[in-house]
Amino acid sequence: MGRHDEAIAAARRGQELSPLTLIQNWTVGDTYFRARQIDKAIEAYKTVIELDKNAAIGHQKLGDAYAAKEMYGEAINDYQETIRLRGDSNLILSDYNAVEALLGAAYGRTCQSGRNSSKFKRQKQKRNRSAKSGNPLRGIGKA
Repeated sequence: MGRHDEAIAAARRGQELSPLTLIQNWTVGDTYFRARQIDKAIEAYKTVIELDKNAAIGHQKLGDAYAAKEMYGEAINDYQETIRLRGDSNLILSDYNAVEALLGAAYGRTCQSGRNSSKFKRQKQKRNRSAKSGNPLRGIGKA
């Protein structure tokens, strides 16, 4: 506790040595996130996505950061993209459930705060149609 500055400095040094490595940029983002420097975490997670737009972990972490800032519409978009990207992979069920839980929490927060309510309703309708079709991923990630 209280050593966030040291952790950030170490993560940044690693990033300087290997700026194009996804894991290093993700680590910088996580370090900022744990230090509650959410805006800087968002920038680091965006860098992960810029380096590889198919990096599901980048979208998941970016969704976490947006949710921490109560930017639930953006969080929902990134959680849906995480699910879309991981849908065809050998995804561990617990990972899928965790992202689904985060997505559900973001939906709930959106509804409670009244933010993005029309977008929330459209996304909920798509999810309901997907559930009826038997394919839990159908329609996710498309606004």
